[in-house]
Amino acid sequence: MEQEFITQDYINRLQQYLQLNPDHAAAHYNLGVAWSRFGRLDEAEKAYLEALRLAPDLIEAQLNLAGLYLQKGDIEAAIAQAQAAAASRPDIALAHCNLGFALARAQRTDEAVEALEKALELEPRLVQARINLGQIHFSQDRLDPARQAFETALELQPGLPLALYNLAAIHLRQARPAEAKACLEQAEAAGFIVDPELARRIEAAAAQA
Repeated sequence: MEQEFITQDYINRLQQYLQLNPDHAAAHYNLGVAWSRFGRLDEAEKAYLEALRLAPDLIEAQLNLAGLYLQKGDIEAAIAQAQAAAASRPDIALAHCNLGFALARAQRTDEAVEALEKALELEPRLVQARINLGQIHFSQDRLDPARQAFETALELQPGLPLALYNLAAIHLRQARPAEAKACLEQAEAAGFIVDPELARRIEAAAAQA
């Protein structure tokens, strides 16, 4: 469902359908998606939970509910739901990726790295897992693996602003100001809002090179 096609009328029709078919798990899931797109997170949560009550292994609802808890700032609930999704469908890379992201938010970095590496073992082209893994490595001052993660993300999705921005910061830290400036300029050209202090430091380092 594309957001522009989700209207209040669509939600009304889903609710009417569910009055006649209250045990239709997919309809509850669709209602959760619709409420989420409208920013009605409490209603979305109720719909996803009902979908999972009816179909406990509905992986789409599990994944969306974990993301919803992150949006609401309930990190522990997000971790629990992501763990349930990964346990339910250990073959789904996105389940491990979501778990890794939630664990990283809780500063459980070793567990987060393990989950993200599992996601990439299942789906090496999962860009978001590469980005999340790079950010964890960067936050721990593991610059070489961080750079590798962001460079691989760029190979998979050329011009990705977040990868370019993080690479700019890494190149600066590793005394490659020309590369840092080039990455920062590409990120800015793609519309990424950069830290003025980082831009100033990169410009100064490039001028002195």
